[in-house]
Amino acid sequence: MDKFQAFSKAILDASNEGLDVDGFTIQKLAEKHKVIVVVPYDPNKHGPNEFDVMPGEDWYEYVPELCSPDTSPTRTNETEEK
Repeated sequence: MDKFQAFSKAILDASNEGLDVDGFTIQKLAEKHKVIVVVPYDPNKHGPNEFDVMPGEDWYEYVPELCSPDTSPTRTNETEEK
């Protein structure tokens, strides 16, 4: 099973177990299954953000396999505390 299948299965399993599969849960599952990665936020690379993320703070990006050549892999910053 590849990482995308494992990620999809994890979401379905959580939902079938009666868990509330909210955005935070999906983000954590995506990180666990390596379909997003955490990088330091760099405003020169990522541009401005609406989340008040400071340079060097955690920033989430899609893995390259999920990006088309003309799009940035940028994801949003985690809004809940770790």
